[in-house]
Amino acid sequence: MSADKRGLELLALKGIMATKDGRSVVARLIELAGTHSDTFSADPYTHAYKAGKRSQGVWLENEVSLHFNGSYLLMLKESQDE
Repeated sequence: MSADKRGLELLALKGIMATKDGRSVVARLIELAGTHSDTFSADPYTHAYKAGKRSQGVWLENEVSLHFNGSYLLMLKESQDE
């Protein structure tokens, strides 16, 4: 990914994390991805599917926690309050 595209990606995430609604959507996406769930399944296809889905959630959570830590912590607090 070029530096320009990466900069635009981070700028978009910054805008999303700047609003309560945006943080709510990000929290929901992280939850739906099963980021904090076990991906093991005896069926290798199910396991691969869950692991791939979880990988996307881990990526998103890492991005927002690394680059927008204050907003990430606020997102966690808001998620607990709901």
